[in-house]
Amino acid sequence: MKILILLFIILLVFAGLIADQSSDLKFIIGLYQDNNFRLAKNELLKFKNNYPESSFTADVNFLLANIYLRARQYKAAEKLYQELYDDPTVDINRPDILLGLAQTKYFQQDLNGAALLFNTFISAYPSHGQHWNALYFLGRIAVEQGQYDSGSYYYLQALEKNKDPQIRVAQLELYLKTGNYSEARSIMEMLLRANPGNTLTDQALIIIHNYNLKTGNFEEILLLGYDSVNLESPYYDDYKLILGITRYELGNYQLALTDLAGLKSVRADYYKALCYLELNETVKAVELFKETSNAENIEISSNSFFYLARLSAEPERAITLLTEFINTYPGHIFQAAAYYQLGFNYFQNGNFSEAKKNLNRALELGIDADSYQKAVYLIAEADHQLNNTEQAYNGYNKYLELYPQGEFADEALFKLGLHLYEKSNYPEAFIKFEQLIEDYPQSAKAGMSSFYIGEMFFDL
Repeated sequence: MKILILLFIILLVFAGLIADQSSDLKFIIGLYQDNNFRLAKNELLKFKNNYPESSFTADVNFLLANIYLRARQYKAAEKLYQELYDDPTVDINRPDILLGLAQTKYFQQDLNGAALLFNTFISAYPSHGQHWNALYFLGRIAVEQGQYDSGSYYYLQALEKNKDPQIRVAQLELYLKTGNYSEARSIMEMLLRANPGNTLTDQALIIIHNYNLKTGNFEEILLLGYDSVNLESPYYDDYKLILGITRYELGNYQLALTDLAGLKSVRADYYKALCYLELNETVKAVELFKETSNAENIEISSNSFFYLARLSAEPERAITLLTEFINTYPGHIFQAAAYYQLGFNYFQNGNFSEAKKNLNRALELGIDADSYQKAVYLIAEADHQLNNTEQAYNGYNKYLELYPQGEFADEALFKLGLHLYEKSNYPEAFIKFEQLIEDYPQSAKAGMSSFYIGEMFFDL
């Protein structure tokens, strides 16, 4: 009798435990369905700790794996999905477990392992509601492996089963990869019409306009989907950054600053600094460049370092920074500009041999047209200051051959005339001085040219 009573008590306690577990699990499921994943995860972990031998363990692990997958904690998700998939006693949610496991492998770049599982899912569950999702991921895997035709095929197969916008976004990316902008644009227009304000539509707009930034198609950014991203969108800051960069590239610096205002990112600060630089607000530009010069992004940090060196108000400090830049970033796109600026600073400091050496290096590397013209002239001037008479003469002639109406043409003509005058080659000197007076009557050197012409007549 006592044994029967004891068994009855044990059964009552067990039933109570099951009831408690069921109640707790229902509460957790409610949190999960309300997308309160952070709290649901905490409750699931607490449940596992409180009921280590629960008959609901598989359900708990499944929900927890889904939460980890959503939170991009792929290793943790993979471990739970794999345990569930390998356990033959788990017969609930097996298609979803397999699909989740395949996704964790995909996101951890185990593309072949993921493809095997997605294909297994398609074969085992041909009528499953997520069949399209497996096809979609197979398309992404194919594209990442450079198999663009296969990727396109899988996307089309997925679209036959479901018109989910993320498939369209993937198609758009594929078209951009293969340089088919017109097809990508058509998909973008369709998404804007069919799903305005949708997060995936906003994502697609960011993708296509990042492509437009890279290809320099700035006007398109101000046409396609202009101002369609709402303030509440997770892509709003990305869109404003793209607009700000676009305005900068088009020379609308004040509008660019308006778009970039309030954005808290290194790239936004970098473009704000560039805008301030163009607007001659050097102090603001320097303050921002100081911050962005420490960025993890090597392009932004090195560019910022260059601008700080170029903008330094102290010539010696500028020379030190530019030299450091050249040595630290040997293959940088600003190398030529750095050599030019270094040569210019040396010239200003009166170190004409170093000026000439660095300016010649800038010409070898290739600089912009305006700097190239100045460098050619400054090299001739450096030779003049170093008393390299013949080299200076040849340098001034080279300048006039390249730029007969150039910014320093009057100076070059005067120096050539002076060189010829000092060699007593009066006829040739007269030609240079007279040309200067006729072509540049407002030049500061016109008066001196008249003086030397008078001196030549007096000597004759």
